[in-house]
Amino acid sequence: MIFCNKFNKLFLLITFILLLVSMICTYFLYTKKMYYKQQLSMLNKKYNEAQENALLLNKKYNEAQENALLLNKKYEEVILLYGKNLIGLNRLKPLRIEDLSLTHRPDIFNKKFIIKNHVKNGDQLYAVIIGQFNKNKLQLQQLWHIDNEKLLLTLFLMNVTNNLWGFGNPIKINETGCVFQNENHPNTAMKSDKSVEHNVAFYINSEIGCCQDYALMLRFLLNKAKIKNRLVLNPGHILNEAYIQGKWMAFDATVNFWWHNSWGYIQNAPIDEPFSVSIFPHNGTIFKNNSQYRTFIGQFRTFMLLEAVYKTSKEITYPT
Repeated sequence: MIFCNKFNKLFLLITFILLLVSMICTYFLYTKKMYYKQQLSMLNKKYNEAQENALLLNKKYNEAQENALLLNKKYEEVILLYGKNLIGLNRLKPLRIEDLSLTHRPDIFNKKFIIKNHVKNGDQLYAVIIGQFNKNKLQLQQLWHIDNEKLLLTLFLMNVTNNLWGFGNPIKINETGCVFQNENHPNTAMKSDKSVEHNVAFYINSEIGCCQDYALMLRFLLNKAKIKNRLVLNPGHILNEAYIQGKWMAFDATVNFWWHNSWGYIQNAPIDEPFSVSIFPHNGTIFKNNSQYRTFIGQFRTFMLLEAVYKTSKEITYPT
């Protein structure tokens, strides 16, 4: 009897232990199952995200292909214009290019410093810009190695003007893309008074501008600075010239070029006579997170260099 009792107790103990082990194993297996289920869910989520990213990348790739086709078309147009000897090294020999860095602080020229001051008229606009110039004048003198203050100020005003807009429409690139008529504001073309003085806020708030806007804004700022200047109308383009250090020099805020002679002088000089241009970085060529990026501004900059080399702009006028 005593033996039976001990046997029953031992049996119950073993049964309890087996049951406990079974429960532990079941819990462990359930935990593992839930873990793997969670991992599988995460993998499915990442897989779906990867598919979405793949679709997005494919879309970006298609857009890049479309942009490449557009650039090729523009390039072919330039080839047709200048003939098969477009890159003839002998024709490029007279060109002296100096590549000038903007600054280690690109915000110096970013129009955010204008917007945050809530300018309402031309005097306020110029005051804010000249204040920015005075704060950074010493740095720019050292960076560009320019001691003449009038020249330094003109280059500063050109770079500020260049950073005001993207050149032309970002989407409807074949349609008018100026401050007063563009894909965002198609109905303002008939505005009678388009002067900078009376439309400062409209000019500053626009994201789109054309060569006319760059030239008029730079002319306005040069007039405020009391620097002798004039507009230069080139077939299909307009730029500025300023009289500095005893001669006219061309400043093209659209492409951000400083020609060291007048545009007329460059166009009418002998084909083999050397001439110089200083090229500043252009915000419109920087793609990432930039509303001013335009696919064809790089091609247009090349186009202007080639116009200078091939001297194809003989019909130059100086509008008042």
